[in-house]
Amino acid sequence: MRYEYTDKIYKKYALLIVRAFNSLNRELIGLDFDELNAGEGYKAVSEKVNKTYKKCYDELIDILILFSLHYFEDSCENVTSKNGDKIKYFVGKRDGFRKEKTFDARKFVEKYLEKVNPIVKYIFNNEYERKISRAVESILTSSNKAEIKKQVDIAMKYWNRQAKQAGDNISMAAYIEGFNSSGIEYVKWETQEDERVCPTCSKRDGKIYRIDKIIIPLHYNCRCNIVPYIKKTE
Repeated sequence: MRYEYTDKIYKKYALLIVRAFNSLNRELIGLDFDELNAGEGYKAVSEKVNKTYKKCYDELIDILILFSLHYFEDSCENVTSKNGDKIKYFVGKRDGFRKEKTFDARKFVEKYLEKVNPIVKYIFNNEYERKISRAVESILTSSNKAEIKKQVDIAMKYWNRQAKQAGDNISMAAYIEGFNSSGIEYVKWETQEDERVCPTCSKRDGKIYRIDKIIIPLHYNCRCNIVPYIKKTE
């Protein structure tokens, strides 16, 4: 799997994030906190922060579905058709008994975001709520417009990082799901073989893993790849 597709799509999404958080900053500095009591201030800030995060979240879901469709189709050998968020494929031999199944990208994404991610140790939806709460608290304690902008920029940076990693993780998960659907049992680990490869990933380069046992990516910004491996029968 190569990340060119995710990088291309994510660049457009990153611009949306910048616009959304810049808009949030303008709305926040327009509030007159001197005229708002503590309860009113919290409500006003919470509404604007939640609106921003929801926009970014909803757009991210659509992008994750695109990634899932692309990488499942890329690795599944038996795709028969594609319609909207669903891909139909068959299991079994081409010249024998075959059973048609459906890969539902939307359900795949929803299920993935609700489970613990072994790489970064979070459940995305819980982390999403936590980041909103942290952003609201940080903004409310800011003393001036410059500090508000600083906190908004920090919130944007954290969201950008989390969203990018979610995209990479779910792309690889869909890629592996495609291999599973094609009956692939083993894969070979491949690094980018450049100076940016970390020691942990370097040790895995060229090694063979059962597809149901592999954990990849290993860390934030991991660029490693896997390819199918057919074990020779003696």
